[in-house]
Amino acid sequence: MRDKTCNTFKFRAALPTAIKDVQDVIIIFTKSMQLGAMLQSIKPLIGEKTKVVCLLNGLGHPETIERYLPKHNIFVGITLWTARFNRSWEISLSGSGSVELQNVAPEAKGAAEELVAMLSAAVYMRPIVLMSCFQFGAKLV
Repeated sequence: MRDKTCNTFKFRAALPTAIKDVQDVIIIFTKSMQLGAMLQSIKPLIGEKTKVVCLLNGLGHPETIERYLPKHNIFVGITLWTARFNRSWEISLSGSGSVELQNVAPEAKGAAEELVAMLSAAVYMRPIVLMSCFQFGAKLV
């Protein structure tokens, strides 16, 4: 369903312990202080080619993620959308604007472009995402 104020998409959701297959793409929305523990808990879902898109505010997250997968599979971004957990298996997204995405490793630009194509026109690559993360964090202080 799609109208001016709401988009509804059906997706499969499960606890990490219920998933047995290595994932192609993992999008991280967890809180900063929970990042390491969360990555440890999903370690069986990360394979050689798994791409991780980190949409956390703040700095230093790529370094934490690098403990679990190679730098060329790590992508950072920032979004102006708000996600809300309504009830079991129902999540609402609200807000307007876009999602910015950047490859962490310079040689992974081609993989970032593939992710952008896959995630749709709502996401675009931007070479200064870490600066946007810093600016967003600075506004909160």
